[in-house]
Amino acid sequence: MGRDALNLLTSLLTCSIIHKSNTMENNMTKSVDNKILRALKKGMRVTRKTAIERGWCENLTAAISRLRQKGYVIEAVKAMTPDGAAYTRYRLVA
Repeated sequence: MGRDALNLLTSLLTCSIIHKSNTMENNMTKSVDNKILRALKKGMRVTRKTAIERGWCENLTAAISRLRQKGYVIEAVKAMTPDGAAYTRYRLVA
């Protein structure tokens, strides 16, 4: 096999791997967004802590942002824990 053919094969394999990786990442992102959206529709208190504890995602802010970009109206409610720590919970408005 010549050098040009080997380079072409390497490039094709790399593109295939990147495409597969991107497809898997997109599917995981959709799954995360769907889990959070279902929780919001049920009226659950969705916070970063609950998202991590339930295994939904690590970056709730990004997931909320994606849902907002899709047209969901999601309100961020600032709150305080009994010991004075601030946190944000989210609720679906429309």
